[in-house]
Amino acid sequence: MFKSIIIVFISLIFAAIGQVVLKYGMNNVGSIDTFSLQGIAPFIVKTAKNPLIWFGCFLYGMAALAWLIVLSRESLSFVYPFAGLTFVIVLFLSSAILKEQVSLWRWLGTSVIIIGLLITVRS
Repeated sequence: MFKSIIIVFISLIFAAIGQVVLKYGMNNVGSIDTFSLQGIAPFIVKTAKNPLIWFGCFLYGMAALAWLIVLSRESLSFVYPFAGLTFVIVLFLSSAILKEQVSLWRWLGTSVIIIGLLITVRS
């Protein structure tokens, strides 16, 4: 079980870092202003040409692969609550790396996630 927990955390780290890399990539791409075909087609092309987007997707793929390994070894009801830690990791990375302003309410919500995980894992 200890090896599975390590693999769960590897999956969570890959997923969280993947989110940050995707955000960096999308900051380079820019936002889409319209949902018309004329507006979305160039957006898709620009997104597909961005190497950060590809790297973020690769990290997500690695996270999924690690997660599949865990699912082959452990019960879903045990490992799935750990997925909530992705929110925690992304919040810290968003604040530290992306320099996003994180409100007190988000920090409090994140602490609720951690408390919930601790309760769930102990049961």
